[in-house]
Amino acid sequence: MTFLGAPDLRHDNLQLDRSTDLGTLQLAPAGVDLVEAIVTAARALVEVKPDRTIFNVQGTINAAGNDALALLRMAPGVTLDNNDNISVLSRAGVIIYVDGRRLPLTGTDLTNYLRNLIAEQIDRIDIISSPGAKYEAEGNAGIIDIRLKKAENEGTNGTLAASGSQGRYAIYSLNASGNYRNRRFNLFGNLGYTANDSYTKSVFTSRQNQFLLFDRQYSQPQLRTPAARVGLDLYLGKTLHARGPLQRAVSVQCARRAE
Repeated sequence: MTFLGAPDLRHDNLQLDRSTDLGTLQLAPAGVDLVEAIVTAARALVEVKPDRTIFNVQGTINAAGNDALALLRMAPGVTLDNNDNISVLSRAGVIIYVDGRRLPLTGTDLTNYLRNLIAEQIDRIDIISSPGAKYEAEGNAGIIDIRLKKAENEGTNGTLAASGSQGRYAIYSLNASGNYRNRRFNLFGNLGYTANDSYTKSVFTSRQNQFLLFDRQYSQPQLRTPAARVGLDLYLGKTLHARGPLQRAVSVQCARRAE
């Protein structure tokens, strides 16, 4: 006897006549032997929640060769002007957080820090357009919380990453990160260095008192940005968790301009 989804039922050496009773014939469900089963889950690139939009970076094409500033240009609802000023939903005065803590940097220092923070270190970016009561009052224009990756495996872990591009001048960055984790604490750190030599040419044409004026400006900013970050997570119990990160960003910038 054959039925789809069940093994064949066979009885050999049967002698049948009019009085033979075969009883009840039952087909057992077919079993499938699996060597192993792998269950995978993928996060959506963008998740929309009542108070925030989450831009997931880890595991996407955006996580290779970019920095935090480039990722913010791709993030939904976030815009940057020519001076790298950040706004959320066209509102200026946005506050930047890293792992739930306000980043004590502004202006050029903030821009340099974000350029030195490579995408391989970032898990996701939370764009909080309606900050709750736990955030500072200054964040009414919006808060961007950059969540960094943290190794979940116990023991010693480390990564080394490098990226570069070549235009008129070269741009490259080097980054090394590592951590030691056990059941009681997680000690982690990061070292990075970015070199960015850019080139800008501006041409202006104007008329003044019947004179036609041409103004050409050339600039070659040279950016050298070392950065260091170290932090400690303490696991005090099943529900108690204390964290004490120490972040430091150092930047040196020089520009040369010829007219």
